[in-house]
Amino acid sequence: FAGIILIMVMMPLRAFSDAKAGDSAAFKQLYKIYSELYKSKSGSDRDEFYKASEELKQYYRKQNDTKQYYKTRLNEVMFEINHDSPYPAIKKAHEMLEDMGAESVRYDNMVYTALGIIFKSRGNYRMSDKYFQDALKNVQPNDTAGLLDVYKRLAYLKMFNEPKEARKWNKRYAELIKGDPYQTLVHLTIQGIIDLSSNDRKEFEKVYSEYKKYHKEHPNDPDYGESIMEIINEAMNDNYQKAVRLIEDRKSDV
Repeated sequence: FAGIILIMVMMPLRAFSDAKAGDSAAFKQLYKIYSELYKSKSGSDRDEFYKASEELKQYYRKQNDTKQYYKTRLNEVMFEINHDSPYPAIKKAHEMLEDMGAESVRYDNMVYTALGIIFKSRGNYRMSDKYFQDALKNVQPNDTAGLLDVYKRLAYLKMFNEPKEARKWNKRYAELIKGDPYQTLVHLTIQGIIDLSSNDRKEFEKVYSEYKKYHKEHPNDPDYGESIMEIINEAMNDNYQKAVRLIEDRKSDV
């Protein structure tokens, strides 16, 4: 159950944010098309995606927006990962590291995180851990979003093989979220999966109670992990058939 649930909740790295209010109508339209192509699961959209990506990169170069330029290149890496093409993704990631070095810009943590995701998707735990650790070494101390992302991914990576380590990273994650509603629910959901993977019913009961209490006290906050936690609760109480039905119901909604 833990493995199935992990697949259900893991989200791909998404390096771009929404278009800003001050951007032109033409740019917003390009960005809308680009975002839709990035999310598409159809391999037939590859050429159109790279055409839009190239236009976006040229736009950011003209704006001297180096960070967004490299984020757009990173999305090409993630596009290949999401279409099960790890070798082109690895090649693009290493090219980014070389080019950033030549330009003396430091967004290495984003690339190392992507490499960690690539090797995790291939089942290479050791290399995935190495690159997530490299990402952590290269995150700026004031980059809270970057730190949160790496802490979260290390917790996910280690929840099966090293649950104590996973708890450590999830605790560090919790220390940074400062009451953010969405991040709080992510933290509690991660903790629930760790408890399932280590078969710690007592700890899960505490986490599940805290999760339900938070939802009750914050009914208008973003919903994250509700069905996941319900499935874990059923599995922890040996109601495996109901847990399987809940998993199948969730799959049918995707």
